Amino acid sequence: MRVLIMCDMEGVSGIVVWDQVNGGAPMYEEGRRLYTEEINAAVRGAKAAGATEIVVVDCHGAGKDWNFNSLVPELLDGACEWVSHHAWGRYTEMFETGCDVALMVAMHAMAGTPDGVLCHTISTTTWRNLYINETVVGEFGINCALCGHFGVPIALITGDEAVCREGRALLGENLRAVAVKRGLTRSSAPARTPGRTAGPGPGVGLPGGFPAAAPSG
Repeated sequence: MRVLIMCDMEGVSGIVVWDQVNGGAPMYEEGRRLYTEEINAAVRGAKAAGATEIVVVDCHGAGKDWNFNSLVPELLDGACEWVSHHAWGRYTEMFETGCDVALMVAMHAMAGTPDGVLCHTISTTTWRNLYINETVVGEFGINCALCGHFGVPIALITGDEAVCREGRALLGENLRAVAVKRGLTRSSAPARTPGRTAGPGPGVGLPGGFPAAAPSG
């Protein structure tokens, strides 16, 4: 089973302020470590579910040479291959060669979500509402459209409660959603400790199979 993990940074447990996700900022290195270990948990979960090939795509634009390059290579689980420095939304190689399922890890809610931690819809623009057909979507919805175009089901979304709610509203209750934090404001949240989200064991991954939700193309 070939598994694609599309990951962002704002949805990681313990990340609540922009300095943790902006390249070169004082707290960025802390954010990178939290990010990498949470992705490792998803990799372990995919392995436990029977994945034979796992590709991780860093979709976080941190700025400058950190754009799509925030994972810490020496900390990554050796069971995965990872794609860095490739612009978000443009990686299609695994789709074109055969992908069985996609996992969306550490996602954030769309702009204007009151309890969405670091919520936004494409940080390089001033868009408030982005529509696909008649549906308002955030970055998760854009990822869904890409997967749907290639007929790849999405099995998992992780992030804060707001983006998990957003994901299920878009793809239905069959989508496995794992909330690792709950937004109090855009920049504060009670969160699961790293030991719970990224510690030993499958963590945020999906042992025992992938009940997947199919995005529309």
